[in-house]
Formats: sequence, C-alpha cells, structure tokens
Amino acid sequence: MNTKNQHTLQISTLLNGKYKILKILGHGGFGITYQAQHIYLAEKQVVVKEFFLSGKCVRGNDSLDVQTQGISQNEFENFKKRFLTEAQILSKLKNVPHTLEVSDFFEENNTGYLVMPFVEAEDLGKYLSKQPENRISEKEALAYFAQIATALEAIHKANILHRDIKPANILIGKNGEAYLIDFGAAREFIAEGISQTMTAILTPGYAPLEQYDEHAKRGVTMDIYAMGALLYRMLMGKTPMAAVSRVNAVLVPPMGISTHVSAVIMKAMDMDVVNRFQTVGEMRAVLEGEQKLEIADGVAETQWIEGANGLIVKKEKDKEDSFWLEYIIIPLFFILIIMAFILTTFRGCSE
Repeated sequence: MNTKNQHTLQISTLLNGKYKILKILGHGGFGITYQAQHIYLAEKQVVVKEFFLSGKCVRGNDSLDVQTQGISQNEFENFKKRFLTEAQILSKLKNVPHTLEVSDFFEENNTGYLVMPFVEAEDLGKYLSKQPENRISEKEALAYFAQIATALEAIHKANILHRDIKPANILIGKNGEAYLIDFGAAREFIAEGISQTMTAILTPGYAPLEQYDEHAKRGVTMDIYAMGALLYRMLMGKTPMAAVSRVNAVLVPPMGISTHVSAVIMKAMDMDVVNRFQTVGEMRAVLEGEQKLEIADGVAETQWIEGANGLIVKKEKDKEDSFWLEYIIIPLFFILIIMAFILTTFRGCSE
C-alpha cells in the first residue's frame, strides 16, 4: 500500500487490466481520485475515481479489496450501486461542454470505478485562495459562471441534478476553461419536482434549506441556489452564510460589485424556492442583460438595488421614503394642525 495513506491504491496498480495508477490526486467524501495511464493507449492519461466512503471504508495492508467499517455491507452495496448507476447515466451525456465525459466504469476490488479524461487544471477553490482577498474580478467570475451554466443547462435537460456545486468541484484550466466535475452527489430528478426521498448530501453555504430535508422536492432550483452562492464566493472572497443560519439571520447582499449582479445573486439565493430563477438559462439571460429582473414586493426596502440597470421594482416606495413619511412628514402635519387649532382658539379668546 501507499505509505502516505493506507487507504489509497499503490502507485503502478493496474485497474481493469488497462489503467495504471500514476498519482493520487485527492480524497473526498465519496472516493479517491487518481491520475492514471491507459497502457494500451500510451499517450492517453485519465482520471480514475474510486468509490470509497470517507470514514466508512478501509483497505487491508495486503489487499486491494475495500472493506467496510461503521456501515453494513448491505448499505455499502446500495451506495456502490448508486455510484455505478450514476456513472452509467453520466456516460450517456455525450459532448456536454465544460464537463469531463465518463468514458468507462467498472467494478473491481469490492468497489466501483469511473474513468474520465485528465486535464491540466486546478480546482477553483485553490485558485481563489491564491488571489488578492481570495476573490476575482466580476468579469472573470462571470466568464466562469457562463461556462458552468452551459454545462448545467445540458445536465438539467437530461433530468440530472448536480447537488454539490462549489469551487472545489470546478476545475480551471490554463486557458481559462472551466469544467464542472464530481457528480458524486448527482441524482436523477423528476421534472415536475415530485417529492422523493433523497440522501441529504450537501455543502453548507452552497446548499439551499430544502436540501437539508431528505424528503424535499427535487428541482433545478437547488443547483440555482448553489450557482448564486458560487458567484457570491468568487466576488466576495468568502463562502456565504449557510441556509440553516439564514432562518434567524439576514444574508448581507454582496457589496462592491455592480448592483445588477448583486441583485441576481440574491434572487438565485432566495430562501423561498418560488422566488428564485426557475432555470439556469433564465438566470444567465438576466445576468447578460437579455431579460429584465423582476424583484418581489419588499425587496425595494433594501437600498442596495437602487438604480440597478434593468430592474423592475414592484414596490412603489423604498425604505427611505417610508421613513420620511412615517417619522417626519406625518408628525409634522399633525403638529401644524394642533398649532393652527391653538392659534385659532387663542385669537377667539382675545376677541
């Protein structure tokens, strides 16, 4: 076994008779990712993802087989079946831009594997951590957003939700190409959003409140919330407040960026599903100015949307107008009436 981590496969291990392990790329909640070489296509390097539940699986010192701990073999088999089923679904998504196509999947060593092309890139999270104040320009952020949105639109049309969109699951290539990866949390969904039990797999800050509920309705608005959170992270240099914390607190809108983009982020991250964008295409169209953004009643009370290009605000008066009306104009009006009454009474008494 590899001396750095007893759970990983040893360098040079051969999988499925053709994939030779070259390097360990990373570990996640669902598995271990390796860089490998196709021995029959010497120039072809691939990424092999091994299904390996963190904290629930081990590998013996003298065996390649994955063993369970803290979870029954039956539970593990069910999870593995889901992993391979999802690999099969993703393998059917051909020519989807800004994704890494699943080219192969198989069972071996008492677990499952999927194979994708290898690209020279680093994940967006690491890239952002190297930038001043951990954030990037609005222009660059919107460029990455547009690429991931293109991928997500195609995935949603195939009735697949990603459910774990975050910087760590986006690769940025040397030429600025963005790739949406790690579909370990992906699930098929019913377009009408019928409620079905689903495993509550999420990343705080990027997951909407309904994703914490295993019986929540499936829908693209889960991924749309995450896309809003992704923009927030890229532009603000920090992960937004977790949805569960927003039940009793207010998420401060992004500042220091264009008002229009800030408003789009807040709509995408609305706590109420019906107030969010209903498709990724709609969100992108508003960002690019092809559609106007309609703000629900009450939003105009926050001054951060004042003057936003293309916004349609239903509320007639903003918070500042309400303040002047309620605390200045109306009281002053009554004071003038009282003074007039007193003056009139005084004159009457004098006569």
